[in-house]
Formats: sequence, C-alpha cells, structure tokens
Amino acid sequence: VAEHSPLGRVTVAFAPRNELGVLDHDVTLPSGETVHNPVRVIVSGTGSEVVFTLRRQPGTSDADFERDADTVAADLARLKELLESAGEGAPAFGVPNASGSRRPGSGSH
Repeated sequence: VAEHSPLGRVTVAFAPRNELGVLDHDVTLPSGETVHNPVRVIVSGTGSEVVFTLRRQPGTSDADFERDADTVAADLARLKELLESAGEGAPAFGVPNASGSRRPGSGSH
C-alpha cells in the first residue's frame, strides 16, 4: 500500500517471485479501478535492462498521460539509484526520449 502516491492511497500487487524477470504489478486506484503494469528485467551483458510498458488508459488526456510517463520515469530513475548504490556491477539503464537524449527509464546504455 502506498499512502502518499500522486493519486492518493493505492495498493500494489506484484506477480509472484520468478526467475523469468517478470515484475508485472497491478495498481488499485482509490476509485477501485485496477491498472496492470507489465515490467520485465532482461539480462544485458554485465547489467540488466528494465522494460516498463506504459499503456494509455481509455479517456486519459494528453496531459495526464504525460504526467504518468514522467512519474514512471522518476520511479525508474529511483530504481536505478537504488541498484547502483547496491554495489559494483549493479545495472545502469536509460531510454532515449523523443529528442534523442537519454531519459532515466527502461533500456540500457
């Protein structure tokens, strides 16, 4: 349960622990709606790539979808910090944005 999410109190349920790199999770919003978020971790050389699929929900405005994308990017940047602070050899990742510069997120350097 996340008490202080941008959407208010949400519940997050992850896929069962597995060796396939599947980190899918369902987020139940304060409205009761549940959003499925597909996430994969893929071995890449000495590190890993984290792939998060952000799907636009029906009725989502451009501004809300961009806000969702920014939130996911911030979450992935925090994950990157945590993994890199865990020690040498921890994965580093980033994804190019529309301008071609790297934005924290899924993918690899």
